[in-house]
Amino acid sequence: MAEIIAQNPKKLNTLLRILIIVVVIIIFAILGYYLWKNQGSVLTTEQQPEISSFGQALPDDFLSGLPIESGAVLSTSFNATYGEGNPVQRTISYHSQKSVEINFEDFLNYAINNGWEIINQNDANSGLKAFYAVKDKNELNFTVSQEIATNKILVTITYTESK
Repeated sequence: MAEIIAQNPKKLNTLLRILIIVVVIIIFAILGYYLWKNQGSVLTTEQQPEISSFGQALPDDFLSGLPIESGAVLSTSFNATYGEGNPVQRTISYHSQKSVEINFEDFLNYAINNGWEIINQNDANSGLKAFYAVKDKNELNFTVSQEIATNKILVTITYTESK
């Protein structure tokens, strides 16, 4: 066999290329297996939030002074906590007697008057209006929409407090 390879350098080059490819594949397979065994759980494990429901009451430490109309019954009220040192997300929603436009203006004015910086504002659609604001490291998301099926006005407010 050595005599045939020595007589034909093209076969030698082909065999060397095949050998190098096989060695590279083996190295990548070993490296992949090592990473999967030792780092796989770190790469695939996400911390699940702890959800605390508050029924029809505002979540603990929710923003104060919001222009929520009197008599509004909360349909959603919860905290999502992602562990010590991580942000806490507080969300409420309710059906409003006010129009989409009035709710949007009331909450936008609240945010501006209380030092929130409006980062994104979507008020082009008459049936859906929203804004995203930040203050310090905290975030405020406000959405008001008219539900198609029921024609009710749904207000959703999410306050994310950084720790």
